[in-house]
Amino acid sequence: MTRTRQIDVVGDLILAANTNYQGFSYNRLTGECHPNNPRMLAKWQAVERVFPDLVCGRTFLDIGSLHGFFCLKALEHGAKRATGIESNEGFFRPMMDAITKLPIPNLAWIKAKWPDGHLRAEVTMAMSLIHHLVFKDGMELERIISELCACTDVVCIAEMVGLEEPGVIRYMETQDAPDYSTDTFERLAHERFASIEQIGVGHCPDRPVYLLWKDKP
Repeated sequence: MTRTRQIDVVGDLILAANTNYQGFSYNRLTGECHPNNPRMLAKWQAVERVFPDLVCGRTFLDIGSLHGFFCLKALEHGAKRATGIESNEGFFRPMMDAITKLPIPNLAWIKAKWPDGHLRAEVTMAMSLIHHLVFKDGMELERIISELCACTDVVCIAEMVGLEEPGVIRYMETQDAPDYSTDTFERLAHERFASIEQIGVGHCPDRPVYLLWKDKP
């Protein structure tokens, strides 16, 4: 499927096309946000069991937020404030244009590279991010986990894309392989965080999703 980056505003609705990486519909009157394609539904189902309790009454930061689905879900479930940080103009701009037309209280939408050195929150999220930081930006897993720990006050929700994922296989075919694996991620996370637990998988089986706790839950 050819992925698009289309977001429309219709009345009090923000509609991210179901052909987007993040397809969803958001109703500003009800505050509800619903996924509208299988990829987004699977990602939401991976965290749905724990996400509402984690974000309620807390600040939330989504790193590599694409079109902002998880920021909207955090606000829906009672987050005090949600911040999305996205460096790709193609993902950032459609949502920026949408919330300029239809402002959303307590949502900050920021275009910036991460880590930026000052953004932090009680709950942070890194979905579909870590493999890009490793293979596109040349960051080592150890630094990524260190930076996630530094910007997280309570818990980080992190997805680790495994070696069997087609996107990672393509990366590995075109460059020298870094020290990148789920086992390495788990070992390094245990060194930085007080506790880690796998809570599900993303839209593919080789995408485990973890809770990384700063203190024992």
